Amino acid sequence: MATTPDLPPGARFRMWALFIFTLIVGIGTYWAFERVEGLLVAGGVLLILLYLLAGVALTLKRDKKEIGPLVALSVESMTEPFWALLDGRQGTVLYLSDDGVAAFRHSREILLGQRFTDLVQDSSAEAKVRVSEMFRFGVAGNPWSGSLEMKTEKGDVIKLPSKIVVLQCKEGRQAGFIAIGPN
Repeated sequence: MATTPDLPPGARFRMWALFIFTLIVGIGTYWAFERVEGLLVAGGVLLILLYLLAGVALTLKRDKKEIGPLVALSVESMTEPFWALLDGRQGTVLYLSDDGVAAFRHSREILLGQRFTDLVQDSSAEAKVRVSEMFRFGVAGNPWSGSLEMKTEKGDVIKLPSKIVVLQCKEGRQAGFIAIGPN
């Protein structure tokens, strides 16, 4: 539910992995060469990574507090099956249903708070146009249906016949939320 569009899917995991790797290399360099400069460089990198990770954690916490109730209300009011609730203005994934996890072949932890457009980044130009068209129509409250071409967590490209699912929650529509589901 984060509004941090600068982080691609899986970035938090890679940042923690880089943090641990830098820590191990810094300590290993100090033990091997007994030079403090290596520890200082590693410490600087670790501080930068901690700063970035703390920023992500604070953004997630803030967003859960601010828009969490509206997301929950929007999801509860849905009468049709849907895959995902998206912020149509920022393009982030706010909620992923069990059917969405299966359809997109991504885990919730990776997709929540990430840009939906990142799923079509390495696909065709037509796929990018379709997603931007879907967001434009959805935010305006117009119907849309088409085939979304996107990457799975494993990197496979899939095509999903999709449509905009009408939100029953008026506040969610006003906030620019859109829901997509099977067509």
